Amino acid sequence: MSNMDNQKIKQVKTKIMTELLNLNTTEAKCVLSHVSQAIQQIAPGKELYNKVKAGFIIKGTTLGAWCRRSGVKQQNVMSCLIGTWDGPKAKMLRAKVIQESGIVGGNDENS
Repeated sequence: MSNMDNQKIKQVKTKIMTELLNLNTTEAKCVLSHVSQAIQQIAPGKELYNKVKAGFIIKGTTLGAWCRRSGVKQQNVMSCLIGTWDGPKAKMLRAKVIQESGIVGGNDENS
């Protein structure tokens, strides 16, 4: 991930956390939709894969454990994160695993 991606992530997280405190449910869903769009813009690569793994470790688990709980092959997750698998299903899985890892979207306690 480039510095621009990291800056984008931080800006989105700050905006979301600030806005969600003052929103009703409908408005919150709209903001969360923007998070999904931001996640879709994150470029795949080895750095993203490493950050996702680190995100799970910070949460006290592992990427492998998440894959087993979710019924997803770890090789597929790795492929979608580094970009060797990049079709529509891969993009959906990438967004889900990024969100679940806590590296974007406000799921981590350290943001």
